[in-house]
Amino acid sequence: MSLTSPDEQNGLPDERLARAYREADYRVNDTVLRIDEPHPDFDRLLSERQCTYYFFLTAFNPRSTKLPPSVNEARHRTLLTLVAGRGWAYLSASGADPKNDWEEETGLCLLDPPREEALEVARLYEQHAIVEGRRGATPVLTWL
Repeated sequence: MSLTSPDEQNGLPDERLARAYREADYRVNDTVLRIDEPHPDFDRLLSERQCTYYFFLTAFNPRSTKLPPSVNEARHRTLLTLVAGRGWAYLSASGADPKNDWEEETGLCLLDPPREEALEVARLYEQHAIVEGRRGATPVLTWL
């Protein structure tokens, strides 16, 4: 199953895909992050870790094309290796569809990596978008 559309050839997600990303629950520790919603508990966690920026990404299901669990898990392991090799701090995370139309995807919440490098990694894993945020602000989607 794929959520891609001809609109994506123009660099724009179709509305169904955009809605799925906007409505997803992005879980980090005990906090559920939602796009364009404040998260004071997560801001406190970032303050405790002395972090300013964060980026949520996954290696699962490139271009929203569902892969077998074993392939997604292998992709996640390569992501962990890449992130460790760059020396980036991160928290384990997951993305979930509150309507349960999509299976939960394991991901990472990168803490203070260089922005362009985080976007580069998301592109490497063929993701449509990355969730990015800053302490004290609401998370947003950045389409790749």
